[in-house]
Amino acid sequence: MAAYFLAAVDINDVKGFQKYSEVGFASMEGIKFEVVSIDDNPLLLEGKLPGHHIVILKFDTKEDIKKWYDSAAYAKAKPFRHASCDTAFFVALDEFKG
Repeated sequence: MAAYFLAAVDINDVKGFQKYSEVGFASMEGIKFEVVSIDDNPLLLEGKLPGHHIVILKFDTKEDIKKWYDSAAYAKAKPFRHASCDTAFFVALDEFKG
């Protein structure tokens, strides 16, 4: 079952966030995923966004997301993220049966 990694990010330091993005995406080498959306201007229909930079990535399973997120390669990216932005990360499963 497909799983989606969603991130809502408020960037406080653009250069630091660029470094995080470079190291973060490099940490995904060899991992099967698809970029669904990266949007700096999402259309808010209602409520309050937890961040204004939205990222949606599709993985085969939630276990694949956890494997990447808990990896030593991604651990190298986390300090850059913590120093440059505020984030809300979450996972949603493709369970809709229509």
